[in-house]
Amino acid sequence: MKRTRIVSFALAAALLAGCGDSKPAPKTGKKGPFPVERTGTPPPTTAGTQTTPPVTVETHNPDKDPKPKPVDKPPVVAPPPVAKKGQEVGQAAPEVVLEDTAGQVFMLSSFRGKQPVLLVFGAIWCPKCSGALPALIDTNKVFASRGLVVAEVMLGDGQDAEHVKKYAQERGASHRFLPDVRQLSRSRYGYNVDDMPLHVLIGRDGTVLANSHTVPTDAEIEKALK
Repeated sequence: MKRTRIVSFALAAALLAGCGDSKPAPKTGKKGPFPVERTGTPPPTTAGTQTTPPVTVETHNPDKDPKPKPVDKPPVVAPPPVAKKGQEVGQAAPEVVLEDTAGQVFMLSSFRGKQPVLLVFGAIWCPKCSGALPALIDTNKVFASRGLVVAEVMLGDGQDAEHVKKYAQERGASHRFLPDVRQLSRSRYGYNVDDMPLHVLIGRDGTVLANSHTVPTDAEIEKALK
Protein backbone atom coordinates (compact mmCIF):
# COMPACT_ATOMS: atom_id res chain seq x y z
CA MET A 1 0.00 0.00 0.00
CA LYS A 2 2.79 2.34 0.95
CA ARG A 3 4.62 1.46 -2.23
CA THR A 4 1.69 2.20 -4.37
CA ARG A 5 1.44 5.77 -3.02
CA ILE A 6 5.13 6.37 -3.68
CA VAL A 7 4.74 5.35 -7.31
CA SER A 8 1.72 7.59 -7.72
CA PHE A 9 3.60 10.57 -6.29
CA ALA A 10 6.59 9.88 -8.56
CA LEU A 11 4.36 9.67 -11.61
CA ALA A 12 2.60 12.92 -10.77
CA ALA A 13 5.92 14.71 -10.24
CA ALA A 14 7.18 13.52 -13.61
CA LEU A 15 4.10 14.84 -15.34
CA LEU A 16 4.39 18.18 -13.64
CA ALA A 17 8.04 18.47 -14.63
CA GLY A 18 7.24 17.83 -18.35
CA CYS A 19 4.35 20.39 -18.58
CA GLY A 20 5.85 23.29 -16.69
CA ASP A 21 8.47 24.15 -19.34
CA SER A 22 6.10 24.05 -22.35
CA LYS A 23 6.28 27.25 -24.43
CA PRO A 24 4.68 28.17 -27.80
CA ALA A 25 6.83 27.32 -30.75
CA PRO A 26 8.56 30.35 -32.30
CA LYS A 27 7.11 31.74 -35.55
CA THR A 28 9.14 30.97 -38.65
CA GLY A 29 8.83 31.70 -42.34
CA LYS A 30 8.16 28.04 -43.07
CA LYS A 31 4.78 26.68 -43.92
CA GLY A 32 3.04 24.92 -41.13
CA PRO A 33 0.25 25.23 -38.70
CA PHE A 34 1.52 28.69 -37.61
CA PRO A 35 0.96 31.95 -39.60
CA VAL A 36 3.78 32.98 -41.89
CA GLU A 37 5.50 36.22 -40.96
CA ARG A 38 5.53 38.66 -43.97
CA THR A 39 7.72 41.69 -44.58
CA GLY A 40 7.42 44.71 -47.01
CA THR A 41 4.29 46.28 -48.68
CA PRO A 42 1.67 43.80 -49.81
CA PRO A 43 0.84 43.92 -53.55
CA PRO A 44 -2.42 45.63 -54.47
CA THR A 45 -5.41 43.45 -54.79
CA THR A 46 -7.13 43.80 -58.18
CA ALA A 47 -9.72 41.07 -57.94
CA GLY A 48 -13.21 42.51 -57.85
CA THR A 49 -12.02 46.17 -57.94
CA GLN A 50 -11.55 48.76 -60.70
CA THR A 51 -8.17 50.30 -61.31
CA THR A 52 -8.28 54.14 -61.47
CA PRO A 53 -6.04 55.49 -64.24
CA PRO A 54 -3.60 58.20 -63.29
CA VAL A 55 -4.91 61.76 -63.67
CA THR A 56 -2.89 64.15 -65.81
CA VAL A 57 -3.15 67.80 -64.76
CA GLU A 58 -2.54 70.30 -67.58
CA THR A 59 -0.76 73.45 -66.62
CA HIS A 60 -0.49 76.73 -68.54
CA ASN A 61 2.97 78.02 -69.25
CA PRO A 62 2.73 81.58 -70.63
CA ASP A 63 6.33 81.41 -71.86
CA LYS A 64 5.91 78.26 -73.94
CA ASP A 65 2.22 78.08 -74.80
CA PRO A 66 1.22 79.98 -77.97
CA LYS A 67 -0.87 83.08 -77.42
CA PRO A 68 -4.42 83.01 -78.87
CA LYS A 69 -4.86 84.92 -82.09
CA PRO A 70 -7.03 88.03 -81.84
CA VAL A 71 -10.49 87.66 -83.36
CA ASP A 72 -11.12 90.02 -86.25
CA LYS A 73 -14.13 92.21 -85.49
CA PRO A 74 -16.58 92.85 -88.32
CA PRO A 75 -16.39 96.35 -89.72
CA VAL A 76 -18.89 98.82 -88.38
CA VAL A 77 -21.40 99.69 -91.07
CA ALA A 78 -23.20 102.97 -90.69
CA PRO A 79 -26.99 102.71 -91.02
CA PRO A 80 -28.52 104.22 -94.13
CA PRO A 81 -29.67 107.80 -93.76
CA VAL A 82 -33.28 108.22 -92.77
CA ALA A 83 -35.27 109.63 -95.65
CA LYS A 84 -37.14 112.79 -94.84
CA LYS A 85 -40.89 112.49 -95.13
CA GLY A 86 -43.56 115.12 -95.15
CA GLN A 87 -44.10 118.29 -97.05
CA GLU A 88 -42.06 120.79 -95.06
CA VAL A 89 -40.07 123.35 -97.04
CA GLY A 90 -36.60 122.04 -97.88
CA GLN A 91 -37.60 118.38 -97.61
CA ALA A 92 -37.92 115.90 -100.44
CA ALA A 93 -41.59 115.57 -101.34
CA PRO A 94 -42.93 112.05 -100.73
CA GLU A 95 -43.98 109.98 -103.68
CA VAL A 96 -47.61 110.00 -104.83
CA VAL A 97 -49.05 107.46 -107.26
CA LEU A 98 -52.76 107.85 -108.08
CA GLU A 99 -55.08 107.65 -111.10
CA ASP A 100 -56.67 110.82 -112.39
CA THR A 101 -60.30 111.15 -113.50
CA ALA A 102 -59.30 110.04 -117.02
CA GLY A 103 -57.79 106.78 -115.71
CA GLN A 104 -54.21 107.90 -116.34
CA VAL A 105 -51.57 107.17 -113.69
CA PHE A 106 -50.06 110.19 -112.01
CA MET A 107 -46.61 109.53 -110.52
CA LEU A 108 -44.96 112.48 -108.82
CA SER A 109 -41.42 111.13 -109.24
CA SER A 110 -41.85 110.99 -113.02
CA PHE A 111 -41.61 114.80 -113.13
CA ARG A 112 -38.40 115.00 -111.10
CA GLY A 113 -35.65 116.70 -113.05
CA LYS A 114 -38.16 117.85 -115.68
CA GLN A 115 -41.04 119.98 -114.37
CA PRO A 116 -42.12 121.66 -111.13
CA VAL A 117 -45.41 120.43 -109.63
CA LEU A 118 -48.11 122.22 -107.66
CA LEU A 119 -49.76 119.45 -105.60
CA VAL A 120 -53.07 120.47 -104.03
CA PHE A 121 -55.15 118.56 -101.43
CA GLY A 122 -58.89 119.23 -101.28
CA ALA A 123 -62.39 117.72 -101.42
CA ILE A 124 -65.75 118.34 -103.11
CA TRP A 125 -67.50 119.07 -99.82
CA CYS A 126 -64.80 121.56 -98.66
CA PRO A 127 -66.14 125.19 -99.01
CA LYS A 128 -62.66 126.70 -98.65
CA CYS A 129 -61.43 124.45 -101.46
CA SER A 130 -64.20 125.72 -103.72
CA GLY A 131 -63.35 129.29 -102.70
CA ALA A 132 -59.65 128.88 -103.65
CA LEU A 133 -60.40 127.05 -106.90
CA PRO A 134 -60.71 130.18 -109.16
CA ALA A 135 -57.19 131.33 -108.20
CA LEU A 136 -55.87 127.85 -108.84
CA ILE A 137 -57.56 127.78 -112.27
CA ASP A 138 -55.91 131.09 -113.18
CA THR A 139 -52.50 129.83 -112.03
CA ASN A 140 -52.84 126.78 -114.22
CA LYS A 141 -53.79 128.88 -117.24
CA VAL A 142 -50.79 131.18 -116.83
CA PHE A 143 -48.03 128.72 -115.98
CA ALA A 144 -49.06 125.34 -117.49
CA SER A 145 -47.67 126.36 -120.87
CA ARG A 146 -44.34 127.10 -119.18
CA GLY A 147 -44.05 123.64 -117.65
CA LEU A 148 -45.90 123.85 -114.32
CA VAL A 149 -47.93 120.71 -113.52
CA VAL A 150 -51.04 121.33 -111.38
CA ALA A 151 -52.65 118.26 -109.79
CA GLU A 152 -55.36 118.27 -107.12
CA VAL A 153 -55.81 115.25 -104.82
CA MET A 154 -59.45 114.85 -103.70
CA LEU A 155 -59.48 113.14 -100.29
CA GLY A 156 -62.12 110.98 -98.60
CA ASP A 157 -65.53 109.46 -99.15
CA GLY A 158 -67.49 110.57 -102.18
CA GLN A 159 -64.34 111.59 -104.05
CA ASP A 160 -64.69 108.95 -106.74
CA ALA A 161 -63.82 109.68 -110.37
CA GLU A 162 -67.39 110.32 -111.51
CA HIS A 163 -68.21 112.88 -108.81
CA VAL A 164 -64.84 114.62 -109.07
CA LYS A 165 -65.08 114.89 -112.86
CA LYS A 166 -68.52 116.50 -112.57
CA TYR A 167 -67.18 118.89 -109.91
CA ALA A 168 -64.32 120.02 -112.20
CA GLN A 169 -66.53 120.46 -115.27
CA GLU A 170 -69.07 122.60 -113.43
CA ARG A 171 -66.30 124.99 -112.32
CA GLY A 172 -64.34 125.07 -115.57
CA ALA A 173 -61.18 123.51 -114.08
CA SER A 174 -58.84 121.88 -116.60
CA HIS A 175 -55.93 120.77 -114.35
CA ARG A 176 -55.58 117.13 -113.30
CA PHE A 177 -57.77 115.82 -110.50
CA LEU A 178 -56.70 112.72 -108.52
CA PRO A 179 -59.52 110.92 -106.64
CA ASP A 180 -58.20 109.46 -103.37
CA VAL A 181 -61.15 107.79 -101.66
CA ARG A 182 -58.85 105.62 -99.49
CA GLN A 183 -56.71 108.64 -98.56
CA LEU A 184 -53.49 106.90 -99.54
CA SER A 185 -51.81 110.29 -99.75
CA ARG A 186 -51.94 110.37 -95.96
CA SER A 187 -51.65 106.74 -94.89
CA ARG A 188 -49.25 105.39 -97.51
CA TYR A 189 -47.33 108.42 -98.75
CA GLY A 190 -47.12 110.35 -95.49
CA TYR A 191 -48.53 113.77 -96.36
CA ASN A 192 -49.76 115.70 -93.33
CA VAL A 193 -53.00 117.34 -94.40
CA ASP A 194 -54.30 119.07 -91.28
CA ASP A 195 -56.59 121.42 -93.16
CA MET A 196 -57.78 121.93 -96.73
CA PRO A 197 -57.00 123.18 -99.23
CA LEU A 198 -53.27 122.52 -98.89
CA HIS A 199 -50.92 123.69 -101.66
CA VAL A 200 -47.45 122.08 -101.90
CA LEU A 201 -45.13 123.61 -104.50
CA ILE A 202 -42.38 121.17 -105.54
CA GLY A 203 -39.31 122.17 -107.55
CA ARG A 204 -37.78 120.32 -110.47
CA ASP A 205 -35.40 118.50 -108.11
CA GLY A 206 -38.27 117.16 -105.99
CA THR A 207 -37.72 119.55 -103.07
CA VAL A 208 -40.64 121.33 -101.41
CA LEU A 209 -40.40 125.07 -102.09
CA ALA A 210 -43.68 126.28 -100.54
CA ASN A 211 -46.37 124.82 -98.29
CA SER A 212 -49.50 126.85 -97.62
CA HIS A 213 -53.29 126.80 -97.41
CA THR A 214 -53.34 129.50 -100.08
CA VAL A 215 -52.31 129.32 -103.73
CA PRO A 216 -48.57 130.11 -104.19
CA THR A 217 -47.71 133.57 -105.44
CA ASP A 218 -46.54 134.22 -108.96
CA ALA A 219 -43.05 134.99 -107.58
CA GLU A 220 -42.87 131.60 -105.88
CA ILE A 221 -43.92 129.83 -109.06
CA GLU A 222 -41.44 131.81 -111.14
CA LYS A 223 -38.69 130.65 -108.79
CA ALA A 224 -39.82 127.05 -109.21
CA LEU A 225 -39.72 127.37 -113.00
CA LYS A 226 -36.11 128.55 -113.10
